[in-house]
Amino acid sequence: MEDNSLLNAGFDLSKAPRGPWNSLPKYNEFQKCAAKGLMLMNAMTAGISDAGSFFKPPVESAESKFTSSPGWWDLYLSGYYFYDAMDIDPWYGDLEHNWGISNALQANNLSDMVDSKGGKIMTRYVEHNIPNGEHSAYEQCYVMGGKQFTCTGATCILAINPEEGVLIALDRTSPVHRVKCHDNLIDPPVLAHTSDIMFALWKDCARARGTSIDNLHYFLSVCIDNDTALRIIREVAPSNLPFYPGVVFSTREVEGQALLGTPNGVAIGYLLSQHKAVLGLRYVDTVRVFKSESHDQLPCCMFHIAKVEDGTRRDVVEAQNRRASSGYGKE
Repeated sequence: MEDNSLLNAGFDLSKAPRGPWNSLPKYNEFQKCAAKGLMLMNAMTAGISDAGSFFKPPVESAESKFTSSPGWWDLYLSGYYFYDAMDIDPWYGDLEHNWGISNALQANNLSDMVDSKGGKIMTRYVEHNIPNGEHSAYEQCYVMGGKQFTCTGATCILAINPEEGVLIALDRTSPVHRVKCHDNLIDPPVLAHTSDIMFALWKDCARARGTSIDNLHYFLSVCIDNDTALRIIREVAPSNLPFYPGVVFSTREVEGQALLGTPNGVAIGYLLSQHKAVLGLRYVDTVRVFKSESHDQLPCCMFHIAKVEDGTRRDVVEAQNRRASSGYGKE
């Protein structure tokens, strides 16, 4: 049975802002991440017909249009190719030394070994590029729906354990970000969001292992080096961030919402908001931040995923009202 003590306790933002983030040089950055996190909390906990109303701008339906089975077909149509990441570099599968999260996984009785070494973890490397070895990604084109697109070179490397419900983002650069950073790219692909890429691979790996697609309990973003995410982590967590178990934040509080709203957290929020037809109503209830035991000792975030229970939606609505009355968290 899920521990609903945090759900039932509610959360009070009437006195916000409070705490160390008052010193944040880019105070609006914290506000924007917290507002994004609260929006995702609303979308995750809302019913399938209502989730889209919380998006900015609102949409009639939040459900993703990328529902092909197998999921790789959606990826292929948008110019993606995927491989076993271990075939690219065995480095990707070294969760103990390279990523430094073995103790965190073991502490939750989860496998920390890839399948080729007797564990339960599958690795996937996705690249928005046509692999012919002769041209760079930016010189590769493909046609979808009668329109020509340029490959972006975006990548998404995942470790997936469908049997125990674990999805780990090892490294990722979104097509949207690549388009912004490269003058020669005009439009991102139709399937442009990491959340849809992750869901397609999660779905296929779950089916390959014969497990239920809705068996998703943990999402980890490891060895975080995104500037915005690092600034938010440094503001809400202790200056000497400990190794696992680190520090845990409820998404009932503004700190947890800000972490959820960082570039490293939004993908799981959108994944849960936009794939309710398959996953059911699930949301991120806590975010655990800890220091990786890798060489660089970068921060990691473990997002715990729970089922939406009676009272969950009510608590989120009450928090929204308190936040609106306080004038805090507006973008």
